[in-house]
Amino acid sequence: INPLQYYSSKMQEARLAVPQGTDPDSAEGKRWIGKYLLSVGIPGQVVDLTSSLESLNIQKLSAQDDTERKRLQDLIDKINRQIQDLVSQGIGGSSVTSVIDYTTLTGT
Repeated sequence: INPLQYYSSKMQEARLAVPQGTDPDSAEGKRWIGKYLLSVGIPGQVVDLTSSLESLNIQKLSAQDDTERKRLQDLIDKINRQIQDLVSQGIGGSSVTSVIDYTTLTGT
C-alpha cells in the first residue's frame, strides 16, 4: 500500500463523512476529520503537518524570489516525507523520519 495514497483515500472518506451542515474546511469540520482519521489509524500529527503544507504552499505562491521559493519547496518536501513516514508507521510499515528544526520552518 502506498502510504500517501492510503492517506488521500482516508482523507476523502473523512471529508465525505463530515456531518451534514458542517463545513469540512471550518475549524469544527477539521476537528471532526482529525478524529475520524485517528479512528482509522492515521496519526494526529499528519493532520497538523497537512495544515502546515497548505500554509507553506500559499507562502510559496506569493514568494518574491527564487531563493525563497526553493527554501519553501525544500520544507514542503521534508514535510511530505514526514507525512509519508507517519502514515507508513500508522498502517504497519516502517521508515525513518528526519527531524525538521522549528527555526528552519519559521525562518527565524
